[in-house]
Amino acid sequence: MNANLIRTLSLQIFAIVIGAWLPLASACAQPVYSVNALGYVDANFVAGSNLIANPLFAGDNTISNLFRDVPEGSFFLPWDQGSKTFSPTNRFTLGSGWSDPNAVFLAPSGGFLWLPAPTRISFVGQPWGVIPGPCLNYPAGESVFSWIDQQQIVCVIHCDCNEPFEHDGNVILTWNRQTQAYNPPLTYLDGVGWLPSPPRLDVTESAHFFTDVPIDGRGPFAGLLGGGPPAPQGLPWLNLRNPERSGTNLTFHWPSTSNVNYAVFCSTNLNTVVWELVQEGISTPTDGVATISVVGTNSAAYYRVLPQFGASTVLLGGARGSSNFTFQLYSPVATNYVVQRTRTWTYPISSATWQTITNVTAGPSNIVSVVDTTATADTGYYRVYH
Repeated sequence: MNANLIRTLSLQIFAIVIGAWLPLASACAQPVYSVNALGYVDANFVAGSNLIANPLFAGDNTISNLFRDVPEGSFFLPWDQGSKTFSPTNRFTLGSGWSDPNAVFLAPSGGFLWLPAPTRISFVGQPWGVIPGPCLNYPAGESVFSWIDQQQIVCVIHCDCNEPFEHDGNVILTWNRQTQAYNPPLTYLDGVGWLPSPPRLDVTESAHFFTDVPIDGRGPFAGLLGGGPPAPQGLPWLNLRNPERSGTNLTFHWPSTSNVNYAVFCSTNLNTVVWELVQEGISTPTDGVATISVVGTNSAAYYRVLPQFGASTVLLGGARGSSNFTFQLYSPVATNYVVQRTRTWTYPISSATWQTITNVTAGPSNIVSVVDTTATADTGYYRVYH
């Protein structure tokens, strides 16, 4: 990582956005699930062009973080909806890194990643199903997206769902990494369906979409983690604004109309993020703005602020090894936690097949490391409960 990026990251603030609210158990038989989930996706990209997607919401979704271990000469071409072209080119060299290291790559955006050699990239972060996001708008004409809006995707918050991308004459083009060309078009015909077959995208794939009329749909945001209701709109998502640095003090601001219990976390490892709890308290807003200050901060670090969700845990961090996955959990109560894993993130998530991996014991306001040494599959998603 170059020095300019480290200086940039030293002042960059990350606030977790919670997209699934799980009510506290009303009886002892009901488990209390974590308010979020974490996972990893191992993607094997070919030499040449790969029309890709970002399959997970990472703490840092910049190109320099997502694609840090690519070969010399790699470049990325994001789709620009305004010009309807893939541009501008973001190039990688070993000496200076990416030409635009702070460019952000988030779903549902797509782009071409060109590689001089086959490369395996591991993505780590939260599944999009627990992140609140925008409606998916297919504009008239050409677009590139990483999702196909389908009937089984549940519509929740902020979006009135219309019909999915199934209008007479609509076309989808998927990319074939092996042949380095588009596959034959998939066309929807009223009364017939998709010809020659229904479209399907892998979590690391994007596709070209063509429609004569604009369509509003819903991407797989804000799914259900423990079988509870969707996220309400009034959650205190801490959208941090105007961070201020004074000596070794760092001050955060966010919009708030009521008192909020909060916890501040810090990570000084900018490659493999490891969080440390540095401050807890209650914020009292003034004129609709909550403010907290952290003293004695480091010269180069990440900071994040979380609202506290009663007895529910929050999963933090995440690092992928060759056959293991490591993450942290923040425990608001002293208890034993069950760690579960599923290989496929389905909708709704309550229908997924969850496997118990291990148990961990935590104290109140305690950060606990969890290591799954059996993470040999190419994908894995994790939640905890007590």
